[in-house]
Amino acid sequence: MIAARFLLTIICAFTVFGHCVRADESIVDSSASTDVDYALKIKGTISAPSPNGPITLPLESSGKFRFATHRFPTDVGGPMAIRAVREFQLAETETVVAKDHRTRLTLSRPYRFLHIFGSHTGLEQVSPTYLLPRRELDLIQMPFDVLATDSLAPPSIAAVEAKSWNTDSWVVPMLSGLQAVAEQSVVCTLKEESREKLVVSFQGKAEGAVDGSGSTLSFAGEFTINRETRIISELKVTQKEKRSPGPVSPGLDVTIEVQWTQKPTRRTDKPVTAVMATDAQRRLVVRTPVQLQMKVGRDWHVFHEAGQTILLRQLKDGELISQCNLTRAITVPPGEHTSDAEFLDNVKTLVAESKGSVVNQETIRDDKQWRVRHVQAVGDAGGEVIVWDYFLCSEAGGRQFSLLFSHARKDEKKYANAAGEILKGISLMRTKPKLPFQ
Repeated sequence: MIAARFLLTIICAFTVFGHCVRADESIVDSSASTDVDYALKIKGTISAPSPNGPITLPLESSGKFRFATHRFPTDVGGPMAIRAVREFQLAETETVVAKDHRTRLTLSRPYRFLHIFGSHTGLEQVSPTYLLPRRELDLIQMPFDVLATDSLAPPSIAAVEAKSWNTDSWVVPMLSGLQAVAEQSVVCTLKEESREKLVVSFQGKAEGAVDGSGSTLSFAGEFTINRETRIISELKVTQKEKRSPGPVSPGLDVTIEVQWTQKPTRRTDKPVTAVMATDAQRRLVVRTPVQLQMKVGRDWHVFHEAGQTILLRQLKDGELISQCNLTRAITVPPGEHTSDAEFLDNVKTLVAESKGSVVNQETIRDDKQWRVRHVQAVGDAGGEVIVWDYFLCSEAGGRQFSLLFSHARKDEKKYANAAGEILKGISLMRTKPKLPFQ
């Protein structure tokens, strides 16, 4: 989350740490360098589909994060004002579902130095050197990030004197992770004031959506501003959220507890940038169970993994646009591939079940590394015209992979040849990679 810049509006009306505050100073330092210890606990239930209908399972999760953050002030306001670099010393979570399914995730060392930018859709985190894997990005999406919490600080001396203030509409999504908000409100109240600190309580609620899943949430907590260092030194907050099952995520009914402390540190010596991340930097790596590696946009999400199959879904503005089914195909001798005629027959058999027909076929790539054969078909699904793009990807060593992209004809512009962009950057995973994916 991103450090918002708050300008004081009344000149010399308030004394902070021994000198008169100027109108161009913020109550919270927008150029601070800090060390943060962050802890997260989640408890509740998760709703997931099953062959016998939806099931509800108990869920418990915990996370620990330790990192240094350096903020950069800018001349713009709102969420775009947030510019920072962050270096993680620790980032790990452990999740237990139904008491016996345990998952532990840890941020890999090459991805621990990140650039962070504020946007109207939340915090964007990118590595200046490597493309982030999808799993690593999901791991570091922390509710009530210290950068977002800066936006809860008093926006002016007048707010401190009034002892109560509201926040801008972009703040709740930045704090909670909501991507679309229908209704929201936050009220901050000055609870305690002294020469050393300000203690602020806050509470809020919102209705919106995350990755196409409807969400209703409320939160309440408090934070302390150290007047000498001009940083929020600690925060405690509890958030309750109910989220409906969506196109890429299960339903949730959870209580989230966040607690962190923050203290000043030295400025980073790492190279930094003040410009927004490029489209190339924002792309993610998806590593599959069949040893194929793909570069995808951030609108792609891993929906399901089982054995030799992985299912990804593409969302835009919370709407399901397309789906990709990836499986391992038959292995052939090095330098060979399944014949085009056999691949075409296989596709015809598959689409015949949905009364579809083949409309195009071509070889879209044929080089020393890959040969990619494409067969496109269309059909009808409940009155909706569906486009199926089948790809057979044959690598030089004889391994083959089958990818099926499907989307509704009406979503053609939003789909925007997503398959073609992904297939430009496929590669085989190294067993023991020497370097992260670049």
